[in-house]
Amino acid sequence: MKKVKIALFAVVALSILAFAFGCFNIAEVQTLTFNQTPAATYYIGQQVNAGDFELEVKFTDNKTSKITPLSAGVTVTGLVDGKLDTATAGIKTVTVTYRSVSVSHQYEVLSYVSKVSFDDEGKINITTNGTVTLKWAKPGVSEANAETIENGDTPEVGIGNELSNITNTLYVSAGGTVESIPVLTPWKLNTAVVEVTEEEAVVETAQELAWVAAQVNSGVSISKITLTKNIDLLGAEWTPIGGDNAYTGDFDGGNKKINNLSILDGRTINYRDKATTEYYNAAKDLGLFGTVKGGTYKNVNFENVRINAVYTNAVETQKEHGKNLGSLIGYSLTSIITVENVTVDNAVLKGNGRVGGVVGYFNANGSIMQNVTVTNSEFYAHNQFTDISVATSSYDTGEGDKVGGAVGQAAVVSIINSKIKDVVASGTRDIGGVVGFISVNATGAYLKANQVTDTVVNVTAQGVFAPTKGTANAGGIVGTVNGIGKLYFGEDTDKNVVTNTVTFPQAAAGDLSNGQIVGGRRGAGIVTFYSGTTSVDDVNLTFPLADGSGMTVFKAQQTAALVTLHAGLDIGTTYTA
Repeated sequence: MKKVKIALFAVVALSILAFAFGCFNIAEVQTLTFNQTPAATYYIGQQVNAGDFELEVKFTDNKTSKITPLSAGVTVTGLVDGKLDTATAGIKTVTVTYRSVSVSHQYEVLSYVSKVSFDDEGKINITTNGTVTLKWAKPGVSEANAETIENGDTPEVGIGNELSNITNTLYVSAGGTVESIPVLTPWKLNTAVVEVTEEEAVVETAQELAWVAAQVNSGVSISKITLTKNIDLLGAEWTPIGGDNAYTGDFDGGNKKINNLSILDGRTINYRDKATTEYYNAAKDLGLFGTVKGGTYKNVNFENVRINAVYTNAVETQKEHGKNLGSLIGYSLTSIITVENVTVDNAVLKGNGRVGGVVGYFNANGSIMQNVTVTNSEFYAHNQFTDISVATSSYDTGEGDKVGGAVGQAAVVSIINSKIKDVVASGTRDIGGVVGFISVNATGAYLKANQVTDTVVNVTAQGVFAPTKGTANAGGIVGTVNGIGKLYFGEDTDKNVVTNTVTFPQAAAGDLSNGQIVGGRRGAGIVTFYSGTTSVDDVNLTFPLADGSGMTVFKAQQTAALVTLHAGLDIGTTYTA
């Protein structure tokens, strides 16, 4: 029996060998080459089956056979699930080995987008390969909620704490695949150095303007800043030009546009660490320029300004925080400045006091503002105080006061030919269509040829403020007139005009006053109003101390020609002065 089994095994073995000889060449492999070579380039996500490529095997006995990378006995590196690796862009290699002989093929996987850049106005430039669909997402936005864009659009970018390292995502759809490309917003604060000739900086890009701000704030003297191109700040966190080191030069915007100026917008402001009593983010003096001292600022147009410096947990020692907000200038110090030919459109500024469409605090007697236009904007001041004892003991802290379409608070200045349209100015007191609070003296302040149209000047019921601060005034041109002296209005073609504008107080209690032209006044004594050079007797506000507080308040003694007590005005009427 054993001999029979051995014989049977031998027959089977011989049969297998015979089959092997018939199917495979047992000679050594001499060469291995691709008959059908993979392409030199593919796109990300493109599906390429390795079994579609044929190789020729040449043996040492000159015989040949055909195999594929997926044939039996073949080993391959560089495949993913039997396909070429196209998951990511770059140079890739596939290597096929058969009987110790190998052949390799190198190919490049291309992105459907080969280049992404931004121009100096924030428009995106995308070089694409083939027909694609583009979607854009700033940080935190998913692909499902991404915005469809086209080449040349100005996409909304992510906001960082500084002008650098803001990574967005560009989603590229093509051929049934979606590629995600990280895109760094082009902010490099210290890389776009501006050539300064005789202390003048000529600025063409947002990066250059940020560099100039850093130089001024570090104490470098620059006598003039000139814009030569439109600039888009892209909503990134802006550091104003001039802080502890005030800017002392001139600024000429060249009639160019500055888009998307943003300071603290949408970000949490933590002013006090209760455990250590340390203070952070002393947000004040905010605008394109923070603090300035002297100079002329002219010929610039702002669109889409967002400044938010509202805080609610300050204490008395945090003086001035949340105050002095303006699109152009937060705070002008006590050297005369001139502001002219400025427009502001679609601005939203929120603070705790001295909030103006163009300048927050215009604090130098003799300064001039002329030919400014503010449209489609909202300006708010929030009162942090709920305890009357704290409010009474405070000084220079934010009480939600002094808001104006052009200027929050002004010294003895001239404001001429401003146009305010479709604006909301709102706060606790001293709210004006043009200027919230203006001072007078014997020389006199000037308000001429200003126009306020389709605007709401509103006193709101929020918090408390010291009774010595006077009435909660709202006026079509000026909220509160402060001091003793002269205020010159226009005559003939220089008259101020208020049209289709509502001035009304909504406070629940306290002394309230609102007016067609002037809301009210602060302080004892006489303010004389002039039309041109002629004193207008019937609008002299010469009121006694009515409440014994040392402040004059508007009650029955006020003159109806300029001031209407406790009443909303007829919005269909035009008032002039």
